[in-house]
Amino acid sequence: MEPLLPSHAPPRPAAAADGRRGWRSRALCCLWRRADQLVALAPLPTTTTTSSSAAPPPPPPPPPLSCAKVFSLSSEERPLLCLAVLLLLGSEACSFANPLILATAYDAVVASYGKPAEAEATRLVIFSTFAWVLALHAASQLLGLGSSFATGLAGERVVARLRRRLYAQLLRQEVAFFDAHKSGELVSRLGSDTLLVQTATTASLNECLVGLLKVVGGIALMFVVSWQLTLIVFVTIASWLLLLCLPGIRLVRRLTARYQAALARGAVASTEALGMMRTVRAFAAERLEEEKYQQSIGAPARSEWWPAPSDTTYRHGVLKALASSALASSGFAVIFGALQLSVGAGFLLITYGELQFGRLTAFQSYQVQIVMGVGQLAASVMQLAQAMGATTKIFELLDREPALPLAGGEVPPRPLKGEVAFETVGFAYPSAPGVPVLRGLSLRVAANSTVALVGSSGCGKSTTLSLLLRFYAPDAGRITIDGTCISTLDPTWLRSQMAFVQQEPVLFGVTVAENVAYALSAAAARAGAPPPSPASSPSLQSRVEAACVAAHAHGFIASLADGYHTLVGERGTKLSGGQRQRLAVARALLAAPRVLLLDEATSALDAESEALVQRAVAAAAEGRSVVVVAHRLSTVRDADQIAVLSRGRVDDCGTHGELLARCETYRALVRRQIGGGGGDEAEAGRGEGEEGEGGEGEAGEEEKGEGTAK
Repeated sequence: MEPLLPSHAPPRPAAAADGRRGWRSRALCCLWRRADQLVALAPLPTTTTTSSSAAPPPPPPPPPLSCAKVFSLSSEERPLLCLAVLLLLGSEACSFANPLILATAYDAVVASYGKPAEAEATRLVIFSTFAWVLALHAASQLLGLGSSFATGLAGERVVARLRRRLYAQLLRQEVAFFDAHKSGELVSRLGSDTLLVQTATTASLNECLVGLLKVVGGIALMFVVSWQLTLIVFVTIASWLLLLCLPGIRLVRRLTARYQAALARGAVASTEALGMMRTVRAFAAERLEEEKYQQSIGAPARSEWWPAPSDTTYRHGVLKALASSALASSGFAVIFGALQLSVGAGFLLITYGELQFGRLTAFQSYQVQIVMGVGQLAASVMQLAQAMGATTKIFELLDREPALPLAGGEVPPRPLKGEVAFETVGFAYPSAPGVPVLRGLSLRVAANSTVALVGSSGCGKSTTLSLLLRFYAPDAGRITIDGTCISTLDPTWLRSQMAFVQQEPVLFGVTVAENVAYALSAAAARAGAPPPSPASSPSLQSRVEAACVAAHAHGFIASLADGYHTLVGERGTKLSGGQRQRLAVARALLAAPRVLLLDEATSALDAESEALVQRAVAAAAEGRSVVVVAHRLSTVRDADQIAVLSRGRVDDCGTHGELLARCETYRALVRRQIGGGGGDEAEAGRGEGEEGEGGEGEAGEEEKGEGTAK
C-alpha cells in the first residue's frame, strides 16, 4: 500500500458576514456556497518524483455523463419498465380522482346544513361518495404495488447484467491495467457502485416519475379548481427549483463522486490487509493496518475539518448528507409555506363567492399530494445525483478498450511446432517507462527443446516469459513462434497452446481436482460448453489423477481428508508451498501444451520432491518446447541450451559444459551456488524478486502471477 502522505490545503476563505438577512432562500444559497468551498478544499493526491524529468501530463477528465447514457443500461428492460409506468399512471389517476369526488360530498353537506328535509338525500350522496373513494383507493394501491414489483424486478435484472458485463470487461483488460489498479478498488466498482446504478436506472426513476406525476398532475388539477391559488403555489415551487434545487443537485453529484473515490480507497486498504493476514500477523502489524484503514475512512473528530480538511470517507459522507438533507428540507419548507398561503387566500376567495368550500378542500388535497410528490422527487433526484457520480467510474471501465486485445488475430491452420524466437526485443514496464528491462534480447528456442534462462536478479528472465505470453507488448523488436510474429496471432489461441507455472503459484478456493482441471474447464468455456466437473466425470477424474501422479502430488492428496475433493482454501492457504507447487505443475501437465513455461517451478520443493518433479517435467517435455527460468543448477544441467542473461541481453548461450568452459558470468553463478550456500542463496535471490535493473517493473511482474496461466 502506498504511504498516506500528509496533505496541506490553502487557508479556508472567510465567509462574508450576512447575519442580518433572514430570507430562507438566501440562507440556503449561502449553505450551498459554503459546501462548495468545503469541496474545493479537499486535498489533492500528492506524488513525489525522484528524477528530474518532467512527469507526464495527467489524463484529461472524462466528459460529463448524460442521463441518457445512464438509462441506456436499462434498455433491455424497457418493456418491463413501460409496464411499470402504465401501472403507475393508473394508480395516480385513481389517486387524483378522489379529492374531486370528496369535494361533491363536502359541498352537499354544506348545502344541506340546517335543512332537515334534505338530510336523507345528503346521506345517500355521502355513502355513494365514500364507496367510490374506497374502490379507487384500493385500485390505486394495487396498481402501485404492481408498478413497484415490476420496477424492482427490472432493477435486479439491470444490476445482474451490469455486473456480468463489468466483470467481463475487467477480465478483458491487459495485465498492465491490473498493475495500475488495486483489486479492492475494482471490487468496489463491482459491488457498491453497481447498486447505485441500479438505484439510478430503476428505483429512483420510478420514484422520480411518481413525484413528477404528483407535482404536474396536482398543479394541473389545482389550476382547474382555482387558477388564483395555483399561481401562488406555482411561483413558489418554480423559485425553489431555480434557486435551490438545481444548484443543490450539482453539488450532491460532485460530493458523491468524491465520496465513492474515498470509499474505494478504503476498500483497497482493507482488501490488501485481509488478503495478506499471515504477513500482518507475523509482523504484529494489526494496529498499523487499523490506523491505515482509519486514515482512509476517517473519524468524527475535529482534525477532519481543521486545520486542513481531510480526504476521507467520513468527511465526504458528512458533506453529502448535509447537502442532501438541506435540499430535501428546503423543498418541504417551501411547499408547506405555500400551503399556508393558499389556505388564507382560499378563505378570502370563499368570502367573495369565487370559490366553494368543497373546491378548497380538493385544492388542499392536491397540494398535499404535491408536497408528497416534491419529497419523492427531491429524494429520487438526490439518489440520481449520487448514482451519476458512481456511474461515471463504471462507464470509464465499460468504455475502456484494452491496450492488448483478448481475442482477434490469426489462428494458424497447422498444429504448432513450438519454435520460438526473440529478435532484438526491448521492453520497459508501463509503470516504469524510463527503466528498460530488456535491451535488444535475441534468443531462439528450437521446437521440442528445453532452454533454461539463468542470470542475476533483475536481468529480465521472468519478463521474457511474460512477453511470450503477451501479458505485455515489446517496445522494440518482435517475438515469433513457428516464424509468425505473435502480435498477429489470436492471443487466446496463443495462450491455449502454452502452460505457465509461476514462481509462487496461487490456487483458487475450490477443490484439488477442480484446480488441476482448470485449463480443461477454461477450454470448455471458450468452446461454449459447460465446464466439466471431475466429481461428475470419471474420465476427467482419471486424467486429473494421472497428472497428479506425474507431478508426484498424488501421495499427499490421498492423505487429505477428502482426497481430490478437498477444498484448498483461499489462494491455496490450506496447503504448503511445495504442495501448491506440485499442483501447479500437475495443472500444467494436464493442459498438454505445445510450449511449457516454468518460472522457478521447483523453487518451493525440498531436494527429494524437486528430483521427482524434475523427472516428471522431463517426461512431460517430450514432444514440446520448454522454457525454464531457474537459479538452481539441478534445473539447468540437463537443458538443451542455457541462455545467460545479463543487463537485459543474452550474454551467452550453450550447454552446461560449454558455458562452464567459456562464460565467466555463468561460472560466477555456479561458484555462488556451490561455494555460497547453493539453495539458500537461490532462495534469497528469489525472495528479493527481480528488482535490480528491472526495477519496479520486474518486481511487480514477479508478484502478479496466478499459478498456471492458460
